[in-house]
Amino acid sequence: MNAQWITRIGIRLPRWVRFALIGGLGLVIQLGLIQALTVITSNYLAATAMAVEFTILHNFVWHEKFTWRERATAGFSANCSGRCVST
Repeated sequence: MNAQWITRIGIRLPRWVRFALIGGLGLVIQLGLIQALTVITSNYLAATAMAVEFTILHNFVWHEKFTWRERATAGFSANCSGRCVST
């Protein structure tokens, strides 16, 4: 496949657009989680750590499945295999 990828609805998106869309979605998710978790826990440091961790995993999965789909060799389980804990 070339640099263009055809989605199921027929829209061609260059890789940089897919990368930017996932990054933007990650930003929205992270800010929303920080807000929600701060209300729940009243500890903004813990809320930030949890939101960042979730967002890292979210972005990793979506980049594997959407942005770098044609480069994936064995998928998420082979790349991560239970040791996906960011530091």
